[in-house]
Amino acid sequence: MTKPKVINKLTEDQEALIPKVRDDWINFALFSGDEIDQQATYDGIDFLYEISGLQKPIKIIVDSPLGVQYAIPHAKALLDAMDKGMNGSQVNSQVNSQVRSQVDSQVRSQVGSQVRSQVYSQVGSQVRSQVRSQVYSQVYSQVDSQVYSQVRSQVDSQVRSQVGSQVRSQVRSQVRSQVDSQVYSQVGSQVRSQVRSQVRSQVRSQVRSPESFSWSTLGNYAGWLSYIDFLKQLGVVNHQKFDEYLKYMRSGQFMGVYLDGLAVVCRRPKVVHRDEQLRLHSDQLPAIEWRDGYKLYFLHGEAFDEDLFKKVISQKMTITDVMKIGNADQRTMAIAMLRPDRLLKHMNAKLIHTGIKGTKLYEVPNFMDMRNTEYCMWMQDASTDREFIEWVEPAIGRQANADLAQASAWVDADGDPLPLEDYLLIEQEG
Repeated sequence: MTKPKVINKLTEDQEALIPKVRDDWINFALFSGDEIDQQATYDGIDFLYEISGLQKPIKIIVDSPLGVQYAIPHAKALLDAMDKGMNGSQVNSQVNSQVRSQVDSQVRSQVGSQVRSQVYSQVGSQVRSQVRSQVYSQVYSQVDSQVYSQVRSQVDSQVRSQVGSQVRSQVRSQVRSQVDSQVYSQVGSQVRSQVRSQVRSQVRSQVRSPESFSWSTLGNYAGWLSYIDFLKQLGVVNHQKFDEYLKYMRSGQFMGVYLDGLAVVCRRPKVVHRDEQLRLHSDQLPAIEWRDGYKLYFLHGEAFDEDLFKKVISQKMTITDVMKIGNADQRTMAIAMLRPDRLLKHMNAKLIHTGIKGTKLYEVPNFMDMRNTEYCMWMQDASTDREFIEWVEPAIGRQANADLAQASAWVDADGDPLPLEDYLLIEQEG
């Protein structure tokens, strides 16, 4: 019997592999397009239900997280109608009562608990026995935590919180045809078009009580997967069920819901925009978008509905308009998007320093009538010629150096603020 490989310290080649694995998973989850391997996704769902001791479900793939929420009541109603052999008039009167809005908690928890016991915990025991704590912490901090922070905390969790409140007719219309074709192909029976049309008309048009997304999907577990994948490539992990789970995560599904007899998952996003701190952000376009047209808007990690987003980025709002925004975090972002000249004039800001590239640092006494002195920079976006305000930490602003303030807004490869001397070198070289 081969003795398990034990790692006490990473070699230079192994350390060099860390960022490659980390970046591979981040790019796969967020920036590699939205194609999906349908058969691998179906096989992966069957695998999850098999190890959970559950009957194989009807499997549906849609194009977005919102599509998942639309698909579930539509599929449930369609399956109920098919199961009962209803005619059109019966469907018309009974489909509403058949659409269930609650997740089958037993199935969800059973799938989750079995994945944990048969995959996560068994793989974890291999790692604990074969990887010394120092190596574990080194790899975890550089792979799992960084992938986790970029994929789950910045994208998956934001989408979860937004999907129930967002409604898009384009998504709804696409989901209907996707559900019909996939359900029929798997059930192997036909229902008259009258039944199908009645089912469609009775399913509610808005996601009022969204189902709980599963944790056992790419959007949530990319961090853990990247960590174990790294150890697998080192020869530490050899686990058949993890290999099967890995195939499922690599199939291209991003988020999903697992129910009794029904599993619905969606593709990865087709577009993701982020700021320098890796938060969902775009001041011109949706920060994240899926194939079916579902879009979410963010400014530096703060979510906006489309109408408010467009008002804010137009830079036509007055400070009075902005102060009427009820959400304090949205209000802060909106203030930053105001035309600099209007904002600075309204706040009685005082210019205290101009940097080597023209960045202007301002002191704002009694900011928003709160008796606090704040600091901000007036800058220009070289790619768009747009002028904007960016707030500066008071500890930095008090040093009255616009270049220092600008340097602090940049980050190096490790995510730390750029030292002033490095910033000045970049500017001199430029």
